[in-house]
Amino acid sequence: MTQPNGDHSPVPESSSPETVEQAAETAPQQAQTPAQSQAQTPPPAVKASGGLSAGIWASLIIGALILVLLLIFIIQNNEPTQFYYFGWEFTLPLGVSILLAAIAGIVIAGIFGTVRMFILGRQIKRANKR
Repeated sequence: MTQPNGDHSPVPESSSPETVEQAAETAPQQAQTPAQSQAQTPPPAVKASGGLSAGIWASLIIGALILVLLLIFIIQNNEPTQFYYFGWEFTLPLGVSILLAAIAGIVIAGIFGTVRMFILGRQIKRANKR
């Protein structure tokens, strides 16, 4: 039958004067008051979020890139094209006509989005009154 090693003391095996002195020197460093240990603990890491201004900057950069690509498209596609619209007949460069179509789409989407936000805002006000 084996006997478990019952020696669980924190004292090192060799009790030479050097190890006792080293232990005596490190003991005061390890024993700190709670205020000292809290002061030395680094504050919890705060995750930095960009917030609204970062979103605005990202939107501006993306918008500028799209504008540059659109201008390149307009310059490269400047061949006059004949258009017929509800009896009207007119000629525009292809790039300009696509630009006008994109602007019209943005305006229409903006109108629908504005109406939807207005409706949702009214619903929120009604829900808060209850």
